[in-house]
Amino acid sequence: MKYLVANWKMKLTIAESVDLARHAREWYEASAHPPFALIICPSPCAIPAVADALKGSTIGLGAQDVAEEERASLTGATSPLHLKELGVHTVIVGHSERRAKYGETDALVGKKAAMAIAAGLQAILCVGETEAERAAGQAEEVVRRQVRLALSQISSLPRTSALRHEDDNTPHALIAYEPVWTIGTGTPVTIADAHAQAAVIRDELRAVRQGEGAAVPLLYGGSVDQRNVASFTVDPLAGTLVGTASQTREGLQGLVEALKNVYH
Repeated sequence: MKYLVANWKMKLTIAESVDLARHAREWYEASAHPPFALIICPSPCAIPAVADALKGSTIGLGAQDVAEEERASLTGATSPLHLKELGVHTVIVGHSERRAKYGETDALVGKKAAMAIAAGLQAILCVGETEAERAAGQAEEVVRRQVRLALSQISSLPRTSALRHEDDNTPHALIAYEPVWTIGTGTPVTIADAHAQAAVIRDELRAVRQGEGAAVPLLYGGSVDQRNVASFTVDPLAGTLVGTASQTREGLQGLVEALKNVYH
């Protein structure tokens, strides 16, 4: 299975999110059997309205974050139970913006991923090095540590039906490699670099989870658009996590059509 995950961040109003979701549904479902899974992750306040716009659709509904507890005195946090009630199937954890701006540690990210999975949600675990870490030759070490510490919080990686249109082989966890220094720059890493880091992540997964680790799909995120999305959706990568390019009609349609033209 190939994936296109649209992270709308806090860029759209609720009304704009609904409008874009409706158009995305039209483009995506123009094919009877779309060749990839499309997952839309609107801002928290827009989730109910977008869920309504996607009702009955084969598009997956995602969230951009989740709390590390189901029920707790965590002001402003969102329980995985709330997300499930709203129809969310997938949640992003450990995005670089959460790590950098809110101080989320590897341990906290792991707890969030574990809580999401325990609640029956599909978790997209984000890992990636900063520009300084890369310049210091620490890129491989950083992603290995992030993968290892996150998975140390998760008892197992079961497979379940997280997306409505998929079968019981849907993975409960995906890992998105997003080199922090490329996000929002318009310049992604080279395909070779992305594949090299994917190999590092896969090696660490196998080291800590053997057979389970070999089955976890790997995504790429960082300045993806319609010109390069297909290139980053080739083995060993199973798809992309896209921010800016997915937040407009033209951008999202371009992404969807680019993948349809290749994986049909």
